Amino acid sequence: MLFLVGAVYDFFTLPRLVEETNLGSRYREALFGETGPRPLSWGPGRRPEPVERVILRLARQKGGLVTPGEVALEGNVPIEEAKSHMDRLVSKGYDELEPRPNGAIRYVLPDFRPDPAGTQPSI
Repeated sequence: MLFLVGAVYDFFTLPRLVEETNLGSRYREALFGETGPRPLSWGPGRRPEPVERVILRLARQKGGLVTPGEVALEGNVPIEEAKSHMDRLVSKGYDELEPRPNGAIRYVLPDFRPDPAGTQPSI
């Protein structure tokens, strides 16, 4: 009998739940350009941290120097997605590219670099 009650309930509520989920996906894609599914490891009621926020948090922690690998690891996103977000910040003028001695490129966020006097930024 319980099975029948559950089936009837699902019959009436499932279409609305699917509609809400699809709407949320379209909003996310429109706002952030994200098309792939997100891992469900954030727990109930918690939203994943946006990649741009991960970049800014790491820049503050690391004195303005950040690599796509660090962002990918910290933000739980593919490295290509991390690099794409960082390149977008470069194109908008918020981020700069800096070659490393080993030939790799790292990204520099000048707002988070210590000033020449040795003090940390006030951001």
